[in-house]
Amino acid sequence: PEAVAKPAAKEAIDKAAADKKAAIDARDDLTTEEKAAAKAEVDSEAAKAKDAVDAATDQAGVDAAKDSGTNAITAVNPEAVAKPAAKEAIDKAAADKKAAIDANNDLTQEEKDAAKATVDAEASKAKDAVDAATDQAGVDAAKDSGTNAITAVNPEAVAKPAAKEAIDKAAADKKAAIDANNDLTQEEKDAAKATVDAEASKAKDAVDAATDQAGVDAAKDSGTNAITAVNPEAVAKPAAKEAIDKAAADKKAAIDARDDLTTEEKAAAKAEVDSEAAKAKDAVDAATDQAGVDAAKDSGTNAITAVNPEAVAKSAAKEAIDKAAADKKAAIDANNNLTQEEKDAAKSTVDAEANKAKAAIDAAKTSEEVQTAVTAGITAIQAINPVAEVKPAAKVAIDAAAKAKKASLEARDDLTAEEKAAAKAEVDSEAAKAKSAID
Repeated sequence: PEAVAKPAAKEAIDKAAADKKAAIDARDDLTTEEKAAAKAEVDSEAAKAKDAVDAATDQAGVDAAKDSGTNAITAVNPEAVAKPAAKEAIDKAAADKKAAIDANNDLTQEEKDAAKATVDAEASKAKDAVDAATDQAGVDAAKDSGTNAITAVNPEAVAKPAAKEAIDKAAADKKAAIDANNDLTQEEKDAAKATVDAEASKAKDAVDAATDQAGVDAAKDSGTNAITAVNPEAVAKPAAKEAIDKAAADKKAAIDARDDLTTEEKAAAKAEVDSEAAKAKDAVDAATDQAGVDAAKDSGTNAITAVNPEAVAKSAAKEAIDKAAADKKAAIDANNNLTQEEKDAAKSTVDAEANKAKAAIDAAKTSEEVQTAVTAGITAIQAINPVAEVKPAAKVAIDAAAKAKKASLEARDDLTAEEKAAAKAEVDSEAAKAKSAID
C-alpha cells in the first residue's frame, strides 16, 4: 500500500514553512541576519514537526503532529531589532542636536528653526537609508552616517553677530567723531566714549536676550540710535574762552575809562588785548586735557590783565606845556624891568594858561585834538608878555624931578653958569643913582 497520510502531513508542513519563509523574506524591517535566524527557526520547527509525524502511529497522531508543527511554524514572528535600534539612535542624535540648538543663545528662533529642520531632514534621510539597508552592516553604516550628519549640523549664528558688528561699527564711528572733536578735552572725550561703551554693552545684551530676528533688529536699532545720540557737550574749553572774553572785555573797559590815553592809544591797547585773547583761545583749542585748558586760560587772562598801555601823547603834550611854561617863567624872571609883583602876576597867568592847556589835553580824545591843545596852550603861554609899569613910572617921576630941579637951578640968578652946571650934573648923578636903585 502507498503511504498517504504522513507524506501529506509533511507536505503541509513544508508548505507552511515555505509560506512563513516567504513572509519573512518580504519583511523590510528585518536584516538579512534576522531573516536567516527566523528562517532557521522555521526549518527547526518544520524538522521537529516532521519527526513528530514520523513518530505518529495512527492518523490522529499524524494530524496532531502536522497541526502542532504548522502552528509552531506560523507562530514564528521574528522581532525587528537592528533597524528600530538604529532609528532610535538616529532619533536620539536628532533630539540631542535639537536640544543643543535650542540652548544656543547666539541663534535667533528663525535660525534655530532652520537648523532643526536640517536635523529633521538628515534624520529622515538616515532612517530611509536604514530602511533600505538589507543587512546589519548596511544598517550600521546608515545609522552611523545619519548620526554623523546630524551631529555635523552646526548652524552659524548670523543675525546676532551681524547686529553686534553693526553696534561695534556705530560705537567705533562715534568714538572716532568724539576723538576728532577738538572742542572736547581728553577727560570729556573719555567720559563720552565711556558712555558709548555703556550703550554698546547694553545693546549687545539686548541682542543676546532677543529670541527672534525682529527682537535682534529692534535691539540693534535701539542700540545704534542710542550710540549715535551720544553728543558730548564741550564744557571746559567754552568756559575757558568765556573767561578769556570776560578778561578781555574788562580790560577794554578799563582802557576806555582812562582819560590819559588818546583814542589811538586806546585802539592800539585794545588791539593788543584782542591779540592776547586770540592767542589764548588758540592755546585753549590746542590743549588736549583739562590741565592744558586751565593753563592756557590762566596764561591768557594773565597776559590780558598785564596789558597796561603807557600814555604817551598826553604825557608828552603836558611835558611840552610844562617846558613852555618854564621857559616863559624864566624869561619873566630875567626881565629886570618888572617888579617881583609884576613877575608873580605874570607867572600866575602862565600857570593858568598851562593848566587850561593841560585840561584841554585831558579832554582831548584823539592825537590830533591833543596836538591842537598843545599848540594852543604853547601859543597862549608864549603870548604872555607882561608890561613893566612900576619901574618906568618911577623913572619918569625921577626924570620929572630932575627936570624940575634943573629948571629951578637955571632960574637962580645967584649962581654962576659954572655953579649951575655943577649942580645940574649932581642932579643927573642923583637921578642915575635913583634909576639904578629902581632897576
